[in-house]
Amino acid sequence: MSEIQVGRSDSLSDSSIPNPFFHRVTVSALDKLQILVMSVTVFPLRAVLLLVCLFLMWIASTIATYGLTADRKKPMSGWRREMKIIVRSLIRGVLFACGYHRIRVVDSSCHLPGVSKTRAPIVVGAPHTSFFDAIIMFACEDFPTGVSRIENGEIPFLGVTVKFTQPVYVMREDRMSRQKTIGELKRRATSDDSWPEIVIFPEGTCTNGQSLIAFKPGIVVIIMFC
Repeated sequence: MSEIQVGRSDSLSDSSIPNPFFHRVTVSALDKLQILVMSVTVFPLRAVLLLVCLFLMWIASTIATYGLTADRKKPMSGWRREMKIIVRSLIRGVLFACGYHRIRVVDSSCHLPGVSKTRAPIVVGAPHTSFFDAIIMFACEDFPTGVSRIENGEIPFLGVTVKFTQPVYVMREDRMSRQKTIGELKRRATSDDSWPEIVIFPEGTCTNGQSLIAFKPGIVVIIMFC
């Protein structure tokens, strides 16, 4: 049996408090055998499904975003908005290929019948543990958007899908980016336009999911007043 450990942060000296940045991965002999067998049986099939879904998602997103600018101030409408059904289905295929075979929604205020978007303009996800937290979109009736680094829009294949969601972009080089991001989130959350729900992860970073860390102050203000 082997273990991989990431040490405790110096700022978290109290051992009674779970360290949200401490990860321990235990791999038994049986786990290693399963990895070996699955690598030559199931993995190739999943890899093919993953690549097919990503390729089709790229095509659909490219068509839907053709002619649109990144600074568009209005939500998508018409046939472009209907393309979200296709992209959402392909994202579900990607998650299936990655092992998320069944997604069960227990409860969600933005999913319950009769609850309008004006009551839940912002969907909060916490604790934030990985990229796969995007699975929260399947708890929303519409295809939600979020906050993203502007560099993510340039990622090969995936970047165009990021643009398709019309995220609120963050530019780290811009000193005023934080204020602009907060302002844009508030504008969309209180707008009369048919913007989809905005998914945010207010911790601002990933943890091991064992505890919550402090939310970013600006996000707290938006949650309180939207």
